[in-house]
Amino acid sequence: MVPSSRRRLLRLSGVAALPLLAGCTDTPFEQPRGAQVVNDDDTDHEVTVTVVVDGDTKIDERLDVAAGETATVDRQLPGPGLLFARQFEAGARLENGETASASAGFCGSDGFDEVEVYVDDGSVSVEFADGV
Repeated sequence: MVPSSRRRLLRLSGVAALPLLAGCTDTPFEQPRGAQVVNDDDTDHEVTVTVVVDGDTKIDERLDVAAGETATVDRQLPGPGLLFARQFEAGARLENGETASASAGFCGSDGFDEVEVYVDDGSVSVEFADGV
């Protein structure tokens, strides 16, 4: 028979660990699809897209995107972390030197569907887009 003080210690340590998991264990986990570049400008652009996950480069692509067109980098990215936030960094650079970047940490059911890059009037922006 286990002494009640031992049971109490185990029970309390389990309850104390719950806040560490809160927010990072919901399901389902999203698996980001990669990156999409939307060229809303009236000229063609060369766009370099990079996505780094926890310090590991997952996407580093140069795309030629015609005026008014959309290009996609179809590459499955890791989903959000289970216990701890996974760090995502996304960046874009135009041939004219304009740059933009975004970074965020995602865990559990937090997440995004893809990295979206927007080009308009010779400038660029980057965001983590959720299709919901």
